[in-house]
Amino acid sequence: MRQVGMVDVSSAREDHLLGLFWTWQNAWLRVVAREPFEREREARRGNDACGRFCSPALLLAMLALGAHYDSDSEENAKGEEAGEAFASRAKIMLLHEGEAPSPTTVQALALLSVREMALDREGPSGMYCGMAVRMALSLGLHLDCGRCVAEGLLSAEQAEVRCVAWWGCYLLDKQLNIGLGRPSGVLDCLVTVKWPDEACEEERGAWGGEREDDMVARGVSCSIYACRMLLEVVEILDNIYSPNKPDKPGMATDAYLRLTSFYNALPAPLRVPRAATTRALPHVYQLQY
Repeated sequence: MRQVGMVDVSSAREDHLLGLFWTWQNAWLRVVAREPFEREREARRGNDACGRFCSPALLLAMLALGAHYDSDSEENAKGEEAGEAFASRAKIMLLHEGEAPSPTTVQALALLSVREMALDREGPSGMYCGMAVRMALSLGLHLDCGRCVAEGLLSAEQAEVRCVAWWGCYLLDKQLNIGLGRPSGVLDCLVTVKWPDEACEEERGAWGGEREDDMVARGVSCSIYACRMLLEVVEILDNIYSPNKPDKPGMATDAYLRLTSFYNALPAPLRVPRAATTRALPHVYQLQY
């Protein structure tokens, strides 16, 4: 048993909840790059100091979401309570991390937003999402940092973590605000960061859900195409609730044509045929509009 941000959790329980997080949460809304996070978590077990890729607030937010997905018969009755304990402590720790924010702070805020929305708490969810996006913009996560890597100011791994965090925030912001009928907090014209690297275990490894067959995870490409789908309809998303845009039918028609072309161009592993005889990956369904 050890303490994560003053919350007692066994190593086995921590690993179990993180496994649920990687399988069910990060696969459809990829905010955390798994390999750097896991490597630093293992190296810093028992150390609550903030690292480059793993911080107490981020770990707690991930555990809170993992508990939300937990159906373990021995823990299920306490699942919501455990998740609330992790989330409450993460919120407290973010007060301290927010004084010197880093990409892990952005990631923790984004994940707390997801959890609040899952619990039907629209107000706090929108607040944490807004904080994550504004902080990401302040840290320049939306910008291409290739020059910084070339000059040795950032490692390629740091740049990749920033990239993953940004596109996770982007996807969260767009999807959340579509549902709430609010304007996006992101101006797409300012975004220059590249897409995440698909050459990783989260893309090529086996998905961790309980299935008879071993399916390739496709977590990275699914997240990328979800963002690309939203990029196709930026105009109508930004103007659909505006009272000053007279040509909404025209924008809707254009959006329909763009989305049809987008769907027809999806790679085969990310499509669900109408006559499918096998179950598709859960996170792929967000592309089947």
